Amino acid sequence: MAYKIRDLAIGAMLEIRVARAGDTPPATALAFTIQILNELLDEWNIDARAVYSNVFTAFTLTPNHQPHTFGTPAADFAFTVRPVEVIKSRLILTNVTPNVYTPIEVRDEYWWNNVRVPGIATTIPTDLYYTPDFPLGHGYFWPVPTVAYGVEFLTRGLLAQVVENDDFSLPPGYKAALRLTLAERIASGFGKTVSRDTHVAAAMARGRIFGENEPDASISTQDSGLPSSQRVETFNYRSRSFGG
Repeated sequence: MAYKIRDLAIGAMLEIRVARAGDTPPATALAFTIQILNELLDEWNIDARAVYSNVFTAFTLTPNHQPHTFGTPAADFAFTVRPVEVIKSRLILTNVTPNVYTPIEVRDEYWWNNVRVPGIATTIPTDLYYTPDFPLGHGYFWPVPTVAYGVEFLTRGLLAQVVENDDFSLPPGYKAALRLTLAERIASGFGKTVSRDTHVAAAMARGRIFGENEPDASISTQDSGLPSSQRVETFNYRSRSFGG
């Protein structure tokens, strides 16, 4: 039998002793718990550690148009919800077979502020400054594109809003993390306190999924045996000072 959002909500209520096993909780209590669950999912959508996937989505550029909008169906690039960030972007040269993909560098506001001629136009844009305004995000391509080539964005996936009878469909680890975190969130609304064991279990469950979603750090080391001209300071824990 499928695990439902209702089961998750009741599990959170059981955790703080609002409900008892086998009982049917009041409809108002269940509705409140699912409302807080949706608030929690919405909050987690702005935390990259809570989101388990990044998504590639392709669109078509509008020539001589600046800025392009991101978001609702009325936007130039119609996402269900405007992206929190654009992680990567690339241009798709659709006038050749096979299509050629060329990177578009995603820039920040400091770079965009230093662009001397933002209105210059070209067939192939090389840079993109994205600002996650609300309700629509805005993307400034530079130079301004003059050809309706394809464009592809890598954006953060979203945790969808849910209703009572939805099947629970998330990767391993999310069931416990959501149930226990939800228990923490609803406790005050029911006039309950959360046990230390529940707080610890919730923190550990979140840590497992957040750690799994955290990107790996890219590091490099000097090849073995090669001398270094840089003097490396070491920390002497006895004297609490740096030195040899």
